Amino acid sequence: MLQKHWIFFILSSITFQSTKGIHLYNEVNNMLTHPLWRLGIEHMRRDFGVYPRFFLFDEETKEPKMITALTLFPNFTPVLVTENNFREKVRQYHLLLSCYYGMELKSYLYYVNILWKLCTAVRPNYCEIPLKKTINEFVVELIKMNSSLLHFSQWLGNNPILSNSVHTVIDNLLIISQNINIQTFNKTKEKLNDACEMLTQFFDKHMVPKIDKKKLKAATIITSEAIKENLLSVKIYNIFNYFKENVYQSIFTNKQYGFIYDKKTYLCIGVTKYVEYPNTPSPQISEEYV
Repeated sequence: MLQKHWIFFILSSITFQSTKGIHLYNEVNNMLTHPLWRLGIEHMRRDFGVYPRFFLFDEETKEPKMITALTLFPNFTPVLVTENNFREKVRQYHLLLSCYYGMELKSYLYYVNILWKLCTAVRPNYCEIPLKKTINEFVVELIKMNSSLLHFSQWLGNNPILSNSVHTVIDNLLIISQNINIQTFNKTKEKLNDACEMLTQFFDKHMVPKIDKKKLKAATIITSEAIKENLLSVKIYNIFNYFKENVYQSIFTNKQYGFIYDKKTYLCIGVTKYVEYPNTPSPQISEEYV
């Protein structure tokens, strides 16, 4: 009788683990049905003129493994994540999302650095309050970004806990955002510069081609003749409007990855499956650039 109970317990455990595994694979696959996961790489190709290549480092040997667009999204493959590739794919897509977020944060930091520098040069200071307000609005987005990245570790049972410099930059920006003011500008500037350097090192390590700072949309806007020739007050006004547009665009973009957030804490609590129109094919990766 006791033996039968043990057999039942073992079979139940196996069934539970199997069901749990299928649920996790489905979750990741559901998330990846959102088109921006693929289109984000297409946007990078448009900016770079070539598909980027990503480098994921083996946890034990520290050897880099190259990941191409077709590695991440092989054409005509409806089920991307299976039992056999689950752990590897979770790590790959975590790195991809880190790159997506990292690109957004580079532009965000570029604007913040420029605007804080300009704000310290005007008297009376009229731009500190609206600038701080916009930065504080982005805090919610930073919490969501951080929680979304941590969700990948939860899929792996926190073994390992996935982390990289993008996590650190987000954590640091959350701290900076709560204590930013004109009086402590020099200290804040150092921290912002450190965050920029972390992102530069992250992309140097994990992605080719290298990101040309001059090709960032924010840099293109700020160095344009129209911005350079204006009076300081007008320049601040124009750049600040571009900055707000950049923040709102990031908020909109980050809704397209499929994550669900708690309405009070803004922490990630799951993912959704993209609902597309009938007969709409998934975006395909052109093999010409891969």
